[in-house]
Amino acid sequence: MRPLTLLLFCGLLLAQTTPPSSSPPVPTEQVNQGVLVLTNTLGVYFTPYVSRAKDSVKKNWLALIPPSAQWKKGRVVLECFILKDGSVAGLKVVGPSGDIAMDRPASSSITGSNPFPPLPAEFKGPYFGLRFSYWYNLLPPFIAPARVKVAAVASQQFSTTITESADKTVLWSVGGKGCQGKNCGTISTTGLYTAPETVPDPPLVTVTATLASDPLKTSDATVEIAKPDARLSGDSNGVSPKQ
Repeated sequence: MRPLTLLLFCGLLLAQTTPPSSSPPVPTEQVNQGVLVLTNTLGVYFTPYVSRAKDSVKKNWLALIPPSAQWKKGRVVLECFILKDGSVAGLKVVGPSGDIAMDRPASSSITGSNPFPPLPAEFKGPYFGLRFSYWYNLLPPFIAPARVKVAAVASQQFSTTITESADKTVLWSVGGKGCQGKNCGTISTTGLYTAPETVPDPPLVTVTATLASDPLKTSDATVEIAKPDARLSGDSNGVSPKQ
């Protein structure tokens, strides 16, 4: 039998780590595309902060996984808010696996990291929202870019990397807390996203890629919608105003 593959998929970072083997075997962990940011960063560079938060959560998670979960398959998705002093608020499981042996280590990895370091002093927002996804023996269709800023009515091409499925068909969808339906924009069957004419409030849209043959395997990207005359930034490629 192969060792458990654990994936903490969280939208700013890119790293891959394989812990040393032991008996019983320590899980192999792959980390890709960092933590998915849910709130507006207000122009503050959060990558170092997210990196430290991810490292703390990862350490706790790996230490808390029980032997009973090492061979299971599932995904757990958590969201939380970090207040200015670093304390955690509003922690909730938004995507339970249905198995407490997988859900509990994920939740405890956040509470065990509480408090995180204080938010950067230059950040003037009241809190910083993050989404963590934990993968047990599943590899998602990695989506790129993971975070991008797109002007209203402009387009952005997304792509996926699928590593363990013969059927690579991907279903695309969009959504957001400040919009519904086409007000969030549209996305084609090939992953071409077109932003809406009106900027949502908050101006963040989630693009989701789901493996058609296995709905458990999903991956998210964050799109920040900007006014057409705004200066675009981020790891975008192929963003162009709609003619």
